[in-house]
Amino acid sequence: MSVSCRVFSQAHKWPPPTRNLLVQKRYHSSNLGKVLGPRRAIVYKERGNPHDVLYATTNTKPVELGGGQILVKFLMSAINPADLNVIEGVYPKKPELTKDFDLVNEDVYMAGNEGVAQVVAVGESAMSNGVSKNLRVGDWVLIDKPQMGTWTNWKVVQSTDIIRVPRRDSDSKITEPMAATMMVNPLTAIGLLSDINRIQDSHFVLQNGANSAVGQALIQVAKRMNIKTVNFVRDRPDYPELKNYLMGLGADHVFTYDELLHSSFKSKFKEILSGNVCRHAFNGIGGDTATAMAALLNKKGHLVSYGGMSKQPLKIPVGLLIFNDLKCHGYWHSNIWESLPKQDKSERIDMLTAWIEGGYFQPPLHEVVTLEGADEEVTNIVKNTLKRIQEGKIGKKILLRWKFPEASLEDVGPN
Repeated sequence: MSVSCRVFSQAHKWPPPTRNLLVQKRYHSSNLGKVLGPRRAIVYKERGNPHDVLYATTNTKPVELGGGQILVKFLMSAINPADLNVIEGVYPKKPELTKDFDLVNEDVYMAGNEGVAQVVAVGESAMSNGVSKNLRVGDWVLIDKPQMGTWTNWKVVQSTDIIRVPRRDSDSKITEPMAATMMVNPLTAIGLLSDINRIQDSHFVLQNGANSAVGQALIQVAKRMNIKTVNFVRDRPDYPELKNYLMGLGADHVFTYDELLHSSFKSKFKEILSGNVCRHAFNGIGGDTATAMAALLNKKGHLVSYGGMSKQPLKIPVGLLIFNDLKCHGYWHSNIWESLPKQDKSERIDMLTAWIEGGYFQPPLHEVVTLEGADEEVTNIVKNTLKRIQEGKIGKKILLRWKFPEASLEDVGPN
């Protein structure tokens, strides 16, 4: 028999009255209502500047938990540069409309692509299928379907669209910030170092944007793979502190872009190599720093671009292509991740979680923004956060956390 779950909530009463909540056969409805509250999300009707088009809304319609479905509450959700590109309408992958979510604008796009959620209820057939038969209430899960909308407090998802986080039952080092940022940046770093022409032990790699979330992840992944990193960052007042931080993550060398672009750096780099090999450079910035890294590579090198944060074009001298046999690649993690078999995905996540639990991998520098209050208040919190991001006043990963009613999943139990 399948389990039917209907969750009702009212926008003006917090927490919702228990008489408006009905969960059939499996869970105590009153306790579940205390945990969830009404559905809330950051959404947009039209694509455009995220600061202008995003807003918070509350949905009070009943929700069915059918067979093969999982009800999850989001613990934290990440804001990534690609999320903003999606909202602007310039990212190749487009989200699907969420039908009738906004009571005023009806069909809307729900923002967000990455986050960690916790299982609240499991549909009957979801409990028995091969993908999620081991899922339990309280488990943490990651969203495997792109652009599914993670800037929300809770939602019903298909069991095939999530991946269980294999955390230790006690004293786990996989914290909420770590889990909320696992699916994009660390897995991108693993892919960059694994998917394009194998990098041998003790070889060197170069990267710009080393202080970005991908850059921090790449330093740590390379360390575990016995690959040496030469890292470049923008000069700034706190550069000495940033350099020490990156070295603490496992960076072998850290330099500023000014040092990279100086005419003397090529000879300095030869001293660093001391006869060793460097055939890979990872570019997330574009412009002159990418060109300079390409010129440092040994023959038959690979310049791999996964981003272009400077919005400057990639300029490659033809001599590097002809005489050095330089190969230029684009790396789109989301597209490659979708094409991987489920087993390969699980192996990469298991490898990453083993590093985290072993104390070898840290989350990126981050700031947690709590979303609480009425929709207008939440909208203002999001707009102010986006303004700070767009003005370059935040040098950390932003994580969104919804304020839930004062209750925990321990209050939810079988009838």
